[in-house]
Amino acid sequence: MAGERGVIVIGAGPCGLMLAIELGRRGIPVIVLEEKTSPAGFPAANATQARTMEHYRRLGFADEIRALGLPADHPTDIAYFDRYTRHELARIRLPRRRRHAPSSGA
Repeated sequence: MAGERGVIVIGAGPCGLMLAIELGRRGIPVIVLEEKTSPAGFPAANATQARTMEHYRRLGFADEIRALGLPADHPTDIAYFDRYTRHELARIRLPRRRRHAPSSGA
């Protein structure tokens, strides 16, 4: 189409990929450029914030993201220690994604 413009997104990190998805869903042609040729060996993030998950739900892939994470009953507490695996100084108790099923009492 004459006069049609596209967008070049530099960087395939979380912001660049989300921008490319949003533009593509609106029918805007997008090219994503990334200098790295393969995924990182280790993830750069260790958690996904609630607002980010809201976007993932809206875009339809929240379940796939959640399935790649820790099990739903994995503890999410934050603990502080004086040395690695030594005396615990403090603990912030956080809810799990899914509670344990109640014991049958048997």
